[in-house]
Amino acid sequence: MPEPPQFQCFLYDVSDRVSTITFNRPERLNAITFELARELPRVIDTAAADPSVHVIVLQGAGKGFCGGYDLQEYAEAHAEHPCGQDEMPWDQTADFQAMWECTQHVMSIWRCNKPVIGKIHGAAAAGGSDIALCCDPLVMADDARIGYPPSRVGYSNHHDVGLSAGYRTGQAHAVHR
Repeated sequence: MPEPPQFQCFLYDVSDRVSTITFNRPERLNAITFELARELPRVIDTAAADPSVHVIVLQGAGKGFCGGYDLQEYAEAHAEHPCGQDEMPWDQTADFQAMWECTQHVMSIWRCNKPVIGKIHGAAAAGGSDIALCCDPLVMADDARIGYPPSRVGYSNHHDVGLSAGYRTGQAHAVHR
């Protein structure tokens, strides 16, 4: 029996035709780094290519599923990376390219040829909600919270806040009266 593959940001296990993939950065609430984003398609593709795997379960270690992008890496660090905004003017093209790359990695879940069950506990926030919503079904624990805090920017009580208003305020409040 071959040794299971090793990953830096994920735990990987196969048992009884189920591949369990676990975000393994609990000290940072499983926050997304460039390394994690780049490793995600590799771990998903590993499970997809394994003929003994019939279904994939994606979960988070520790207190939650995934707390979104790691702001220490993306916003606070002074290291050279594509989203760095220390230099002015801010390069929106470089920022878009970096975010597009991360989105393509997350979409590997959506494109997977096997069902991916999102096992959500604690927070699935911001980029973590993007990951959760790429899964096929979601199984939500009683303590699960899913959302995208940046969507609150510009929010108003007016009834013209867009198509996502039904998710944020409930259908009764989202319908234009």
